Amino acid sequence: MGTNPKQGQNPDSSDIYGGYGGYTPQNPSEDPYGGFSQSETQQPGTGSQQSDPNYVYGQQQQQQYTSGQQQQQQYSGTYQPPLSTMRGSSGSGSNDASVFGLSAKRAGLLSYLVGPFTGLAFLLLERKNQFVRFCAAQSTVVFGAVFVLYLLLRLIMIIPFIGTFLLGPIISGCIIPIILVPAGLLWIFLMVQAYRGVQVKLPIVGDYAQAFLARFSRNR
Repeated sequence: MGTNPKQGQNPDSSDIYGGYGGYTPQNPSEDPYGGFSQSETQQPGTGSQQSDPNYVYGQQQQQQYTSGQQQQQQYSGTYQPPLSTMRGSSGSGSNDASVFGLSAKRAGLLSYLVGPFTGLAFLLLERKNQFVRFCAAQSTVVFGAVFVLYLLLRLIMIIPFIGTFLLGPIISGCIIPIILVPAGLLWIFLMVQAYRGVQVKLPIVGDYAQAFLARFSRNR
């Protein structure tokens, strides 16, 4: 029966034939597995974890995220538009009320109904609703011009000889229908669109209507 001559002694770690006897560094700072003591590993969240820069950075990120959520909950649902914006848009649309308790759509239709007469009436009576006021101004400008032109043509037809014999047949048979037929179709179109709540701005004439409305409002 053989005996081991190294029995009872610590085997040398450098001996490749003597087995592994464990690593025992002379300097504890050189041990890669000795960075945490037993007391530190038994108490997580204290000691070395607080001194770890990665752990401190994670705690800061969590605190910033928590404060951001609190601010979001604090300010969510509390925004209100400025009072000037709310007051400026109130009562100016086609769905708002107008003068005499009428809806803006009906008031816009009535402002086109009798041309410049109802247009001027609603322009004088209506003071807040911009939809009705624009319809009234455009009715006054467009159909007021048509009405004045029709009166001038009728006056020309009254002139003896020139109106009755020379220009009378041309005016009554050609010029007046050319003016009144498109004006009648435009009149129906504008009333339908006003009743639908659509503000139609006619080319060129709509700019004159806006200028007239601005001047009329400034003079008041």
